[in-house]
Amino acid sequence: MPPQARKQGEPPTSSGGSLADQFGRLIAEQAGETSRDRTDDNPFGWVDIITFIESPYFLAEKLYPWQKIIFKIFYMGTPGNRHLHIVDDPTPGCTNCVWIGNDLNRLGRSPCLHCIHYDDELRARDVEVIRSNPILHEDRKDTLLNAGVPLEEHFENEMMLIERDLPTDSDARAGGSVVKQVIDKIGHRFSELYLVLGRRSGKSQMAAWLGLYEVYRLIEMSNPQRAFGMTDGSLITVLNVAVAAEQAEKAVFSKVRAAIDRSPYFKTKVSAKSLLNASVKFMTPYDEEENRRLESQGFPARDGTIQFVSGHSKSSSQVGLNIPVVIMDEMAQMVNKDGSSMSDAELYTQLKNSVWTFPDFKIVCISNPLTRDGKFYELYEESFVDERCLMFQLPSYKANPGIPDEILEEERRAAMRRGSMSEYQMQIEARFIGGAANPLVPAQLVDEAFERGYRMVRLEYGDPRQSYYMHLDPAVSSDNYAMAIVHVEADPIRASDTGDLERVVFVDHVQMWEPDRVQGVPIDIAMVEQYVFDICQRFHIVSITADQWNSVSSLQNFQRHGIQAKQTPFNPTYVQKIYTNLVELFVQGRIVFYSHGPYVPETMDQMKFLQQKFNRRTWRIEAAEGHYDDIPACIAGASYVALTGQIGYRGLPSTVLVRADWARSGSISGGGGGGGGGGSPRFASNPQIGRFSFPR
Repeated sequence: MPPQARKQGEPPTSSGGSLADQFGRLIAEQAGETSRDRTDDNPFGWVDIITFIESPYFLAEKLYPWQKIIFKIFYMGTPGNRHLHIVDDPTPGCTNCVWIGNDLNRLGRSPCLHCIHYDDELRARDVEVIRSNPILHEDRKDTLLNAGVPLEEHFENEMMLIERDLPTDSDARAGGSVVKQVIDKIGHRFSELYLVLGRRSGKSQMAAWLGLYEVYRLIEMSNPQRAFGMTDGSLITVLNVAVAAEQAEKAVFSKVRAAIDRSPYFKTKVSAKSLLNASVKFMTPYDEEENRRLESQGFPARDGTIQFVSGHSKSSSQVGLNIPVVIMDEMAQMVNKDGSSMSDAELYTQLKNSVWTFPDFKIVCISNPLTRDGKFYELYEESFVDERCLMFQLPSYKANPGIPDEILEEERRAAMRRGSMSEYQMQIEARFIGGAANPLVPAQLVDEAFERGYRMVRLEYGDPRQSYYMHLDPAVSSDNYAMAIVHVEADPIRASDTGDLERVVFVDHVQMWEPDRVQGVPIDIAMVEQYVFDICQRFHIVSITADQWNSVSSLQNFQRHGIQAKQTPFNPTYVQKIYTNLVELFVQGRIVFYSHGPYVPETMDQMKFLQQKFNRRTWRIEAAEGHYDDIPACIAGASYVALTGQIGYRGLPSTVLVRADWARSGSISGGGGGGGGGGSPRFASNPQIGRFSFPR
């Protein structure tokens, strides 16, 4: 049978705790009664989340406006929280304003100080707080308290804040509006909460508060094991998971311990020996009764059957626990694709399987965003279509208005010094940036390369005055087959340090073949070879290269038809050379992609999700999980040969360079050739620039 419930507003009947403990709890419950809907079906007498956090008996914390809004929307409609609502009364005044009662006056940052609706008594109190604040510089105090500054209207209710601060767009590939997603879901019941917040926004503090509220709800059930149909004495775990054990302990659990030390409520629920570095156990009223029974029979008492545990994402020890609540802190950093431990997707899936046994389970994923990659981004996208999932996306200074302006400015300047504003956008503005977690080429540089070719279409016929370079990649890892054609032109505007005109690589033609993975039908290599023969009739191809995987037969076939075809070694040394060259082209703005035609989205995606993996002595290039790297390999290989004329072997075999005449079908003629011929409509190229002499 479930534990006997007490009536709404009735004092607790637990025999545990002192008279002061019970009296304090009664005060807290009565505080919640002042605004509680009497029809609330709340059999265990839970106080609402806001009362729990702000009541001196529980946590005694001050909530910033957005913290309060997030907790309200997530919990409203649940037992004990059904009276919660979003304030939408437009009548100016402190009662309806989000800024009243906040803790910003201590920092001298409260909008109340300059609001015409601010009560004189409250203003005088907060002015004194500012005057006596040793942290604030005197000039700052004078600015804040300048009597000559006219008082302004600073009234904002909660709905006004929602409409003002949440993005009207989103970073989801399918589009959508963050603010619309939130407004449309107000009043719904949720099982999952995703907080996409910038750094210093108080994410870990919010995780600690939410976790302790769930612990409180379990304790107040008296015997939650019986209510959930579990074995008597079974451990129930509120789990916080971070990317590393040290982060889990310092970021969240340190705040949990501090809250327990200050809380009159939790001090009576925790035994000293159960409070460890990353876990703590709590006593329920039933545990207290059982301990009295055990002690009367001479058996040792137990520490408690509710526990809060902070673990890390690389440990599988938490999987299999009785977990009604999971908090995944800094989830975007959990992306792991090297196969050495669980990936973020695997961890999320296994933990979700653990919570499904509880009817009112909760999964909370909190992080500042990184790139459009990994499980956290996938959940972000799902929130726009899944009614059970609630998502908030806020920059640091909105979620935490107490961040000093000078800190934000320093973050911005530091990003500018590093030449990467994308980091500032992710860390502070809380926006997802396209690309891999450790991108070889920053997504912004990829976008710029395509923007330079915004008028270009994929070439189907080459310019007879140009020399073109082709690279083939019969990939072994993805089973795809890719091809890229590039040419080189001299930039008439920019000159190198030696005075020569800079050479720019143009990506003219990309093609990719994929096997039928459903039917298990591989790529028809003969079809690929025929495509190459057709291309050679339409382009002045002076070089075809291919890596050593599964390419020998095709290359021999090309050579039999008089086409200059070479096999590259594609060993680590050569791979580093061609990709280092590719990165330099992006950084220097010397590569241009066509922006209209087949394989533009695929090329852009593969470039952005190309990542660099390091080991002790060298590094390798690979695609992020769920993406391919076939097209970048082709572009890197073709660009390197086009600019250097080097294939990768120390001694090239003696060959005669031949050309396939694009103007006359089926005609192949001998002759010399080189890259970067003149006469292009895009650049007035120097005919001598980019011509290379292959060994004869």
